[in-house]
Amino acid sequence: MGKILLIIIMFTFTLRAELILSAKVHLKKDQQEKILVSGDGFRKLLVMRWTLYINDGLVYLQTFNKEVSHYVLYKDRRNHSVRIELMSRSAMYGAVPYILISFKDFDYEKNEAVFELYLSDKDEKVSLKYLSKKEE
Repeated sequence: MGKILLIIIMFTFTLRAELILSAKVHLKKDQQEKILVSGDGFRKLLVMRWTLYINDGLVYLQTFNKEVSHYVLYKDRRNHSVRIELMSRSAMYGAVPYILISFKDFDYEKNEAVFELYLSDKDEKVSLKYLSKKEE
């Protein structure tokens, strides 16, 4: 029983260690965050924004590699995150690098949605450059 528990704990730690917090993003309605994703011979643009927050649901829109998607995210429910695979499975052997965009909170006073972006890239083949950040 002790060995099984140890294996479960090690597996859980391995899964959590794979995700690295890349950024915390605060977006107002229709404000865009642009992220340049680059790696071995490719460059793709990720554009994220939101348009509506009602009944605890956030309508989230993204464009990645010229492909538009939209989701309804809830901060306290199962569907609070979006996973974007950064490379095709056929181009990679093993784990495919991905970004996990997680809706964390909504600030009613500022009318801002708060997201956390996590990067999973075990082989360190991908880099992210935040193009929308203001230089301070």
